[in-house]
Amino acid sequence: MRADRSRRLAALEARPAPPQPSAADLAFLAYLDEAVETYASQVSPTLQEALAHPGSTQAAAVAICDFWEAVEKIAPEVAEQLNRLLYAEQPTP
Repeated sequence: MRADRSRRLAALEARPAPPQPSAADLAFLAYLDEAVETYASQVSPTLQEALAHPGSTQAAAVAICDFWEAVEKIAPEVAEQLNRLLYAEQPTP
């Protein structure tokens, strides 16, 4: 699980904010937003705060990874779909 976290964090931090988000970016963000709306109440208050007010791009990436790990335990199928969407336009290492 630690390797998955490192890989996700690196992918999120390395993903530049494009001037025009691609369809894959929009799909990932929409699904992530839906997952946060659905499952945020089931994670720690500290994580809820980090998701709501990350403060920086790096802090947002960390909060998303922490949320992702929590969702893996609550709804593994949601975490798997986030994986598919995150890596949709990226080559597999």
